[in-house]
Order: sequence, then structure tokens, then C-alpha cells
Amino acid sequence: MMKILLTTTSYQDCPGDHHALLESTGAEIVRERGPLPASRMLELAGDFDAFLCGDDEITRAVIDKSLPKLKIIAKYGIGVDKIDVAYATEQQIPVSFCPGVNHTTVAEHVFMLLLALT
Repeated sequence: MMKILLTTTSYQDCPGDHHALLESTGAEIVRERGPLPASRMLELAGDFDAFLCGDDEITRAVIDKSLPKLKIIAKYGIGVDKIDVAYATEQQIPVSFCPGVNHTTVAEHVFMLLLALT
């Protein structure tokens, strides 16, 4: 059975169909409240097939400890600056993310801030 480490709080806290969809995979889902520092990721690493993460520190050491079981790192968001993407790629672990997922919301927020100034 596949085992997924779910750390992104925005995924966990937001209501919607995505919860049932993830559960329908039949995978064992272990929930932690992120973002997790590298020290906590190192404690958890090695037992998961997938990371569904937010802003957790996924360093070279975390990836090394996660091998050979880890198959994918899925970032629930846009930035991958806390993931060692180059090393994950070198180890043939795909890293996915959600580019542009919040661009409309950010633009609306900025526009409302501008209106608030007037």
C-alpha cells in the first residue's frame, strides 16, 4: 500500500472534494501540521512513497534518507525554494507544483489594497 506524508495545512484546512479524492486512492495518509523543519522531515523520512507538502524543508539529507521508497514530491503551492529540486531530479524523483494557482487571488488582493489607499 502506498503511504503519503501530507504536511500542507492549506490542503488539510480547506474544505472540498480533494479530501475524498485523495482518500479514494487507497493510500495510507499520515498528516502532520507543516511547515516542517528539516530536522522533523529527517525523523519522518524513509517511510513514505510520496510527500504532499507545503513549505517543508526537503533537503538532500531528507531525500537521501527517503530513498529508495520515495517516488514523488508534490508541492501544494507555487514555490519550490525549500526543496532540493536538482538533487531530487538527480535521484529521478519527480517534483511537481502548482504554477499560477493563486495569481488571480493575488491580483485581486493587490487591487483592493490600492483601492483602500484612496
